[in-house]
Amino acid sequence: MRVNLPLSGREVSVGENANILSTTDPRGRITYVNPDFVDISGYSESELLGEQHKISEMSARIAAAMEQQSAVSEEINQRIVSIRARSDQHLEIGRQSQHSASNMALLADRVQQLVKQFWSVRRA
Repeated sequence: MRVNLPLSGREVSVGENANILSTTDPRGRITYVNPDFVDISGYSESELLGEQHKISEMSARIAAAMEQQSAVSEEINQRIVSIRARSDQHLEIGRQSQHSASNMALLADRVQQLVKQFWSVRRA
């Protein structure tokens, strides 16, 4: 088979009724090409059959990249959920601390009143 060089910039006209068809096996090797595919590709049928289909290769790479991106997205999502849960916990702890501080302030005021009352009775 010919070396598949980078795109040449060569434009190939495709007829309005052209039916470009190829099939591959599960590994992406070409098993069938129709005459329109052969004409447009610039290769002979025998050069194409058994070769790795470039679209299949690209599709496999894209699929692998998308799978990896999906896994990373899921991990990010799980971390965001975890951060949210921790933020909610910290918010509740903060509210409890504020409530406890308010109660302690009330108790401190009450103790101060009792101390004043004690000393005023004792001095009298």
